Amino acid sequence: MNDTNSTVSVEPMYVKVECQGCKTKDKKIESQADKIEQWQKLAWLSAMDLVFWSTYDEKSGKYGDTAVPAIITNDVFAPAADAYPISFDDVNEVYAIAKSGGYEVVVDWIIARTGWKRYRVTTKETTE
Repeated sequence: MNDTNSTVSVEPMYVKVECQGCKTKDKKIESQADKIEQWQKLAWLSAMDLVFWSTYDEKSGKYGDTAVPAIITNDVFAPAADAYPISFDDVNEVYAIAKSGGYEVVVDWIIARTGWKRYRVTTKETTE
């Protein structure tokens, strides 16, 4: 069937993004390949121990059914286990920063977004 009057239309996909501390929004995904690429980047961030997944909802104080990706920030901003939740919109940026500059640059990205201060300064001298 080679009909020159035929047209093909592709409907964009939508992904519901839920993030602790973020507004819920719909993110338009242009193609299935874009969606797969986002998940591959999240998987890489998880494999590198930069991101973990939690079902804990800070607002309700309960565990829910939705897993949320968060950057691990243990002992960075407070002497405690902690994390900074990221949204689907943040994945490309966090991935690029992590690939080019590593964990410390990802922490600097969080500081730039939040204005938080480090609990303690990490330098080469203090880690040796």
